[in-house]
Amino acid sequence: MAFDEALHAAAGAEIRDRRVALASLMTELQYRRVPGLRDRFGPIGHEKALRDADYSLQFLAEAIASGDQDSFAGYLVWLDRVLAGAGLEHSVLDVHLECMIEVLANELPTDSAHLAVAYVRAGQAKVASRRPAVDR
Repeated sequence: MAFDEALHAAAGAEIRDRRVALASLMTELQYRRVPGLRDRFGPIGHEKALRDADYSLQFLAEAIASGDQDSFAGYLVWLDRVLAGAGLEHSVLDVHLECMIEVLANELPTDSAHLAVAYVRAGQAKVASRRPAVDR
């Protein structure tokens, strides 16, 4: 993907400026898709999910603004390992990223959405390539 400085700066700023609302939409979508989350993790888990979504969006915004797709992919690989180390299934991150894609595609202006989704998809591919074959 060619680096268009203005587009990358605008997309990064859009995500950064709207990240709290985007994180809330992502979290609510994730909880609708995986109904047992509220029972399993309770209110504290919901707050952590909001915090994690916000952090992921912050990282995505900065990676896009700087044109550094690899840094976001690396963050997702790290996050996948952290979640696995905490005993969570890989599906937790998979659903998180699918919710991120859906929210970004629906909430951002078209050009920003396409760029952001491309970054997330590249990160998904990197995560998948780093997981043991039995987990893919």
